[in-house]
Amino acid sequence: MALEEYLYFPIWLLIGLAVPFIVKLLNFLLSPPNTIGPYSKTTYECGEVPLGHAQVRYNFQFFTFAVVFVVFDVLTVILLSFAFIFTRELETGLMIPLLTVTTVFIGILVIGLVYWLQKKALLWA
Repeated sequence: MALEEYLYFPIWLLIGLAVPFIVKLLNFLLSPPNTIGPYSKTTYECGEVPLGHAQVRYNFQFFTFAVVFVVFDVLTVILLSFAFIFTRELETGLMIPLLTVTTVFIGILVIGLVYWLQKKALLWA
């Protein structure tokens, strides 16, 4: 490879590091001054006085359910890609390693799901 090809990386790196600062500077120079009233820093930003504290206790079950959703969403994507690869791998003879890895992956996820169910982490009561 020629030396010129290696010079592209530092140039693009400098451009990538400079662009956010340039955008922030342009925003500071071109934006109008902030003359919005004192209500812009309140909870609802509409002039309503909030009742109580703005930070409420967050139910941890929502987070747990979101994590389970993301895990099984990734599982769905992996299994769909496995289904597309499945027919091609039947012809090449690499079916056993692919099936073994997929089975281990699904087994680990099932063990995690059983653990969550035993801990009753997915109950909404």
